[in-house]
Amino acid sequence: MPPLLRTLALLLVALSGAAQALESVTLQLKWRHQFQFAGYYAAVEKGYYRDAGLEVTLVEATPATNVVEEVVASRAHYGVGTSELLLARRQAPVVALAVLFQHSPLILLALEDKVKNLHQLAGRDVMLEAHAEELLAYLRKEGLPPESLRILPHRQGIDDLIDGKVAASFRPAPSASISTATICSLRSRS
Repeated sequence: MPPLLRTLALLLVALSGAAQALESVTLQLKWRHQFQFAGYYAAVEKGYYRDAGLEVTLVEATPATNVVEEVVASRAHYGVGTSELLLARRQAPVVALAVLFQHSPLILLALEDKVKNLHQLAGRDVMLEAHAEELLAYLRKEGLPPESLRILPHRQGIDDLIDGKVAASFRPAPSASISTATICSLRSRS
């Protein structure tokens, strides 16, 4: 085989091997595709993961998704979780690789003319996202046992709150810099 042809063949083999060298990685997000995961999307689009030898797939969650279960069951290699990971570690072989927030990005929304303080939520319907253990801990610390609330699954909108179907809604803050259980005021629909 002529030297030039042999070099070309070796180069093709090397290039095809390099393309196959990417490691497939699945990252389970903790919620639907949205801005809070912008860094992951940018890294995919800019090729940062590829440059590091990774082919990363970002998997959107649903309200029923348990990120820890997805990782433990090997349906995902990594997951974006919440502070509940500290509790999950007792039952599952999981490890926190990084902490991206110093404070919980969850807030409490309530209508200002219906709820003046946290303790007025006792015995009332409250929407709460799954895996929001830091909020349950906050409520206990403030002397409001979570058992005193009628906790409903979160429907991911604020219509139930504005329409008076629930007294409050715990949800992600529009800005991750807002700390746990910041009370925001909304005006009811007239």
